[in-house]
Amino acid sequence: MSFNNFFNNKDLRLEGSKTYNPNFWKNILLSILGGGLLALSFPPLPCFILAFFAFIPIFKVLEYDKIKHLYLYVYIMFFVYHAGTNWWISSWQENTDIYLFIAGIVTAFFHPLFFLFPFFIYSQFTKLVNRNIAVWFFPFIWIGFEWLHSLGDLAYSWLTVGYTQYYNSTWYQIVDIAGIWGPSFLVVLVNVILYKLLFGNKNYFFFNRRNIALIFVLLIIFIVPYIYGANITKYYNQLEDKNKTDHNKSLIVGVIQPSINPWDKWEKNPFEQITLHLKLQDSLYNNFGKVDLFVWNETAIPTISLEINEEMQLDFIKNNLYYLGNASLMTGFSQYKTFKSGDENLPITARYLGDDTTVLFASYNSAILLSNDKKNIQIYHKQRLTPFSENIPYVKYLPFMKDLFVWGVGISSWEKGTEFRNFVVPVNNKDNSNDSVLIAPIICIESIYPGFVREFVDRGAEVMTVISNDAWYDYTFGPYQHYMIAATRAMENRRYLARCANSGISGIISPLGKNIIQAQQYKTTAVAAKVYSNKDKTIYTKLGDFLPEYSSALICFIFIIALINKLSRRNNKLK
Repeated sequence: MSFNNFFNNKDLRLEGSKTYNPNFWKNILLSILGGGLLALSFPPLPCFILAFFAFIPIFKVLEYDKIKHLYLYVYIMFFVYHAGTNWWISSWQENTDIYLFIAGIVTAFFHPLFFLFPFFIYSQFTKLVNRNIAVWFFPFIWIGFEWLHSLGDLAYSWLTVGYTQYYNSTWYQIVDIAGIWGPSFLVVLVNVILYKLLFGNKNYFFFNRRNIALIFVLLIIFIVPYIYGANITKYYNQLEDKNKTDHNKSLIVGVIQPSINPWDKWEKNPFEQITLHLKLQDSLYNNFGKVDLFVWNETAIPTISLEINEEMQLDFIKNNLYYLGNASLMTGFSQYKTFKSGDENLPITARYLGDDTTVLFASYNSAILLSNDKKNIQIYHKQRLTPFSENIPYVKYLPFMKDLFVWGVGISSWEKGTEFRNFVVPVNNKDNSNDSVLIAPIICIESIYPGFVREFVDRGAEVMTVISNDAWYDYTFGPYQHYMIAATRAMENRRYLARCANSGISGIISPLGKNIIQAQQYKTTAVAAKVYSNKDKTIYTKLGDFLPEYSSALICFIFIIALINKLSRRNNKLK
């Protein structure tokens, strides 16, 4: 069978036919092909070039207005993409909690349903305008969907198509213009152009004027971002050299990776775990010297006692910081707050404290900044919680569901934070004068939301931190993908970023998304490096998600105009 014959779907116009349709299975294979190409292009797999072809099969499948099983084909494509990329969510370890295992399986079948939305919009669009024109609007529809998929309690933007270009590192530097949405838009646009080149004209495309123009646009899409990336790389390399020469404001950051078994974390003695961190901290100080900021991972200080976790009586840790040259510590922390029954400010997740029906408590997945200054305690409550694992989505409106999902590992009913807060970290300059640096305290899955992370930087963060616990996922793709996504946030906002995860991947990342230093995964260790503060704002930091916002507005506008025009033509025919 020839290439063109394989993609020929003319008999799909026979909608309603009860005869056997061989194109059904052909389209299934094409859908699997599209999803497979996306999965193979997603890090840590290095085949980023495949993403530029991944949408072509589904475009061909959806070429006809009356195609049957439209959403089945789309679902299959993105089921393959999700399963091939996020298979690790179920945590394929011997001691995996059954809830986590089931959650991963359910997510694999449920999450692809979200991807039906842009194709529904596209199918409706093709009914209002010429299909040859409609396909050019698909990149705008797509990034509008990806952006919407990063908002709300059910948001999960892990599989944003732009991430496939992470290894296309120089070209990928354009993320500081429009965020990750920029690479996503261009990847899908290239798919549209290649689809038009392959199937848009029967003539041999090198001798077709329109197709030569499309090839020229393709060259621009690849060359211009590459030139921009090369120049921005040169600029930030020179800036780092200038920072070193001019002794610009800097701080030494130490990242502590304890590699504690996550399944035992909440059952073992919390003081033993904290002591392990302190020993690693002391060792780093003895070997490296002065450290301005130590970073511990998410919930590194677990539940100690109600009194300590509510009132933050952590003097034994602050005293250690004094002997380490008045260093500061930013760490994950389980904070409790107690409430009386009937309190008007009672959080929806509040639970009774044991058998006492007069006292309730709520727990927060928090980051806390400690220093020798006992009055200077700063705390941030995680705002973007992992759906179902940490909180029930929209539990505020569905209070009866709060006790349905109680995870046996850790605390599964965290209360949601409501406030952005950068931490003020004191540093000593070369002239012994005191200064400070604003640090963004990003917790775990919060790092996958571009607009959310950008908010910290727009509010003044000069350096970013991400604390996490990815030990549930062993040596799977998950920890690496999470690290890669954090590196993208550093690039979007051009900030140094320190990432600390319980078992890794931990390290310090430059504004170009490069590793300055990285700890070996699943090793009890500590690493440190110097980072420099930066107050400059990128285009993305200043303007935020302007590309998907304007794209969504454009699609809505065109859709309304086309709908009005169609209704007008229908009325004229009736007359």
